[in-house]
Amino acid sequence: MSDALSRTLADDQPFDLEHEPLEQEHPLANDWGGDGTNPIRPVRAHVLAALRPHTQPYAAPVDALLTLGDPNTDGVVERRRALGLGQAQLPELLRMARDRSLYTSDSDTDEVWAPLHAVAVMSDLDASDVASELLPLLDLDDDWFFTEVPELLGKVGASALAPIRDYLADHTRWAFGQAHACDALKKIAEQHPELREQVVEALSDVLRHAEDYHEVVCTRAMDALVELDAVEELPLIRRAFELGRIDEMVRGPWGDVLNDLGIEPAEDDPLLDESQRRFQERREQFMPRKQREQLLELIARLSEHEPQQLLDDVATSTPQPLPAPAPVSAPAPRVAQAKARKQKNKRKMESASRKANRRKRK
Repeated sequence: MSDALSRTLADDQPFDLEHEPLEQEHPLANDWGGDGTNPIRPVRAHVLAALRPHTQPYAAPVDALLTLGDPNTDGVVERRRALGLGQAQLPELLRMARDRSLYTSDSDTDEVWAPLHAVAVMSDLDASDVASELLPLLDLDDDWFFTEVPELLGKVGASALAPIRDYLADHTRWAFGQAHACDALKKIAEQHPELREQVVEALSDVLRHAEDYHEVVCTRAMDALVELDAVEELPLIRRAFELGRIDEMVRGPWGDVLNDLGIEPAEDDPLLDESQRRFQERREQFMPRKQREQLLELIARLSEHEPQQLLDDVATSTPQPLPAPAPVSAPAPRVAQAKARKQKNKRKMESASRKANRRKRK
């Protein structure tokens, strides 16, 4: 959510999003958007439209969400469910999810988490009537919403299709917002199999006009099509690779995508070498060989995994803090393990991409 580092120099003054300088950024704080010339940066006009000014107090029991705080705290989710929030509170929950004063509150307050709690509650309700009102949340630089909003839209189903397609057709939107709109489409197909054909068509539209989209969006559309096993769209996927609109670091080079779809690559396919070359170049940019080897050596001392598997993981990811030990369980099948690694790498690469571009803009 918001961070105190994004405040104006006068700490005693309340944060004013309307007058926050367009060029003011900090790598550890939310990016409140620029003028729209940078496709991988939020657009201030859209951020302002997504976050509405506070109008009136919240009535019980919705107001209790203001005091729940960090949802990762023990017992918070149970306390939220115990509030008994239902369909009657949907309009107030939507208002809270897009409340500018709450979203821009100091990061050490409980109320800054209220919009996220509101989205979580809506996930248990029928939000089909407000699907179009949820899409603007993707215009915000917020890792929580990037996960929760696609999940919510996935549950909404059919009524979210048209708003998502409209969002994707609007080329003034920032690339990461549109990328997560592609995530929402995939979630819809997964939770509503009868809508798969419409979802595949919407995702294919992105690749059909790949020249008009940033590679972040094309890559996510391609990835969603592969996850949905849309072999019928392979010509469009190939064309996006040929145009250089795919980031091979996310799912791998062209040969990997073919393997994921169960297709044997042709040995004389020139795209295999070209895509592999781009993959190698990007991998070297993110983590030079010497650094990879040093990290691999360190990990090998602490792990019982096969060296090649470790190399694959390290080569397609960025250094991350070590997670807490997971409960011991039976090993997953090799296919499931590979899929889990790819999903983890995709999340890492997107986060790294956003951070890298912030550093470039400093």
